[in-house]
Amino acid sequence: MKETDTGVVRITSNNPNQSSFGTGFVFYRNNKGVYIITCAHVLRDIGQALDIRVNGLPVEIVAQGESYGLDIAVLCVKNPNAFLQTASTFIIKSVGHTGKSVCVIGVHEYDKYYRFTKIEGKLGEPFSIEVLNQTSRIRGWDLKVNNGSRIERGYSGSPVIDKNSDVVLGILFAREGENIGGVMSITALKKLDLPADLRAATDPLFNNKESQKDTINNYINFLQNSTLLLRSSISNKTTTAVITAIVSFIFVSLCTLTTMGVAGPIALVVILIPSLILISYLISNVNKEREKMATQKEEIDLLQKELIILEDER
Repeated sequence: MKETDTGVVRITSNNPNQSSFGTGFVFYRNNKGVYIITCAHVLRDIGQALDIRVNGLPVEIVAQGESYGLDIAVLCVKNPNAFLQTASTFIIKSVGHTGKSVCVIGVHEYDKYYRFTKIEGKLGEPFSIEVLNQTSRIRGWDLKVNNGSRIERGYSGSPVIDKNSDVVLGILFAREGENIGGVMSITALKKLDLPADLRAATDPLFNNKESQKDTINNYINFLQNSTLLLRSSISNKTTTAVITAIVSFIFVSLCTLTTMGVAGPIALVVILIPSLILISYLISNVNKEREKMATQKEEIDLLQKELIILEDER
C-alpha cells in the first residue's frame, strides 16, 4: 500500500469538556479549501458545529446525512495549515464487494496522545442500509479484521481501502466489539446534497451499476474455477494416499513373509514409515483444501446475495 496515511485526519471538539472524536480523510481540494469525508454521527457526538476541528483547525460542514442511515458527512477546511495543504488525497471508487482484502487507517487514543494505526481485514457479509426520507438504499459489508488487529474507539469515519488498488471503497461507520465492523459503500457520498462543483468532480469516480455487477460476477467465476481446481487436487491426493497405503501394505507383507532375521523390521523402517508420513501429509493437505473449498462456497453464496442487494441499490 502507498504512503497515503497523511490524508487521514483527527476530528475533535474545540470544547475542553467534550471528549468525543473520530476519523476523517481528505478526498478533494480546490481553491476554496481541503474537503474531508467522515461519519455524520461523529459530528453529532461532538456537538456544536462551531466546535468541530480537523487536526485542530475550524471547519465548515458542506453536507451531512443522518446518523442512523446515511451516516456520512463532508467537511471543508478553508484555511488549511501546511500539513493539510500537502496531505495525501485519497481516490474514491465504488469497487467494494464481499471477499475484498482491505485496510483501514484510523485514529485512537494511546496512552495520553492520539495514534494513527492501520489494520487489515476482509469485507464479509453484505447488507442494505436504508436512507431515511429517501426511497434509496446503500450497500454495506461486515468487516472482519485479521487476527491481532482491533477496531478501536475513534475509528468511525476511517477510510476503508482496497489493498490492491489503494482506492477508498467505503467508510467505517460501526463496530461490534473489537474484531467486526460495519462498512458503508463510498457510493453513499452520491446521496448527499453536495455543491455543484464538488458533485461534478466526484460523480465520474463512481462505477455504474453494470460495471459493479461485472466485477462481482468475475470474482464469482474466479472462485468457481478455483473450487474446481481444489476438487481435482483433493481427488488426486486422495487417490495417491490410497494407492500408497495399498502398495506399502503389500510390499511389507511380502518382505515379512519371505525374509528372515532383521530384514522384516528393516522393511518396516525403510518402506512403511516413509509411506505413513506421505499419507499423513496428503490427508493434512486434503483437509486444508476442503476447508478452503467450504470458505469459497460461502463467499460465492454471499456474492450472489450481494448481486441482489446491488440491484436494489438506487
